[in-house]
Amino acid sequence: MPDYLHPGVYIEEQPAPQTIEGVSTSTAGFVGATQKGPTEGLPRLITSFLDFLRVYGTYLPEEPWKNTRYLAYAVEGFFNNGGQRVYIKRVVDSTNAKEATLTLNDGFVTRLAEDTSSQQTGRSIVKLMSLRGISVNSQLRFTERIAGQDESQVRTVNAYDARQNSVTLDLPLAWQYTVAGCQVTLENVNAPNNGELSLDITASSEGKWGDSLEITINDAVGTVSIAAAAPVKTTLRALELEFAGNGPPNQEISTTLADVSRLEVGDKVEFSTGDASLQNEPPRTITGIERTIEWESALANDYSGPSSTIHLLKALEFAGNGPNQEASTA
Repeated sequence: MPDYLHPGVYIEEQPAPQTIEGVSTSTAGFVGATQKGPTEGLPRLITSFLDFLRVYGTYLPEEPWKNTRYLAYAVEGFFNNGGQRVYIKRVVDSTNAKEATLTLNDGFVTRLAEDTSSQQTGRSIVKLMSLRGISVNSQLRFTERIAGQDESQVRTVNAYDARQNSVTLDLPLAWQYTVAGCQVTLENVNAPNNGELSLDITASSEGKWGDSLEITINDAVGTVSIAAAAPVKTTLRALELEFAGNGPPNQEISTTLADVSRLEVGDKVEFSTGDASLQNEPPRTITGIERTIEWESALANDYSGPSSTIHLLKALEFAGNGPNQEASTA
């Protein structure tokens, strides 16, 4: 400090006042409605508008969103004006919003093997890519988008022909369905002859966006990955069938089963007696089927015990796709 001992004019330098630093405008946060995306947890970091489109979807339509639809526009404007990082928190109506789902019975979904007849009177007989899981009284749902509308019909199977890969329906189909567009699934999981639920697919987040998802499923015993946005894995139920009676005698290449609706020509099966002392048999491929199934080479063991079973190793692969069956709102 200087000493002011005499009268006069004294000058003392003071530090200049510091300016207020500007607040960064490169990072922002938004809360609002989006087409899709996570609703749980912390806000999601988004670093570009393309990143936003990938995670949260595109612009919302005016109906039914009205004045709540502008979040996508705000995020696009933010990045167009030099923004670099934005944290997004999606909000949904907790009472109405749900994920689109698709439920398959016994993992069953297939396609037509050929277009249905152009004449309605001939549409009671339908050829399918797979008859797995189908038996008399099974209910099948045929679904296809025709002339801009989803045309879906349920018919009951009166008979099926494994040699022709065809089923006879209780009523002719009202529409001509095509190989390219028709999906066939088992209907009504609680009905007799329609098996048990074994595959349940759910969209990764709430919203009507899930209605447009398509999946492809390969039917095989084991773990199945879903080729869609929904990160779902499931295990189709393995199949074991008891022999009718005590089992085939040694060297047989066929046997009679009470139910062959779960098997098809080309399936691989193995045989089990419950007797550990017997040698292991290589799997056999089914070469014929009509209540009596046949395989390509004779068995080495005698399967006369009461615990003899046939175990399905690998099913024929088939694929089907189509929109999720339940609408949802965000």
